[in-house]
Amino acid sequence: MIPYDNSALCRVFSELDNEREYRVFKDNYEANKHLKYDYTGFLSWKFMKKTKLTGEFFKNYIINDTHKHDVYFISPGPAVTNVWRQGDTRHKGLIQITQPILDHLNYKINLRELWHDTSKCSFCNYWVGNTSFWNKYMKFTVPIYNYLTSSKNNMPLEHVKIYQSRADSGINSNYFSFIMERLFTTILAVDNTITYKKIK
Repeated sequence: MIPYDNSALCRVFSELDNEREYRVFKDNYEANKHLKYDYTGFLSWKFMKKTKLTGEFFKNYIINDTHKHDVYFISPGPAVTNVWRQGDTRHKGLIQITQPILDHLNYKINLRELWHDTSKCSFCNYWVGNTSFWNKYMKFTVPIYNYLTSSKNNMPLEHVKIYQSRADSGINSNYFSFIMERLFTTILAVDNTITYKKIK
């Protein structure tokens, strides 16, 4: 559990862009920092407040687990069987703008019909994974990230208006973070080669 200074990205990106959380993943992955340890993850400063658990507990659970899964995670949010339908009720238009992106990128995933066991459900990036998981996760998420952040992504104007609008009454953010945070559960739902353990 090493303190991580994210202030540089906080200065680069505005609060509404809210890109900086995923950029921590992407920048560290591209710098191969995930190769230095058996498991790597980046937990926000809200981790203890949201989970009521310490980082030490999280770390010791993984160390003492004899099964050694590809990824371990803690999710203080609700346990649902479709994170996208849940998201559509909280952030209107979420599926409407995300499904065409997946279709354009040739992901064979129907977000409305995606079913996943509640043991795969997570709304927070409170996870740590081994190299195998990081490779699969980044391969899965980077094309979506690149599409969302490209000025030439050909997103329909009506979708751009939704995407750039404030997505949540309690959080000053557009739709970027609410799309990206659901990709963790999505990859667990569609890739059965990944072994995982939801701790709480």
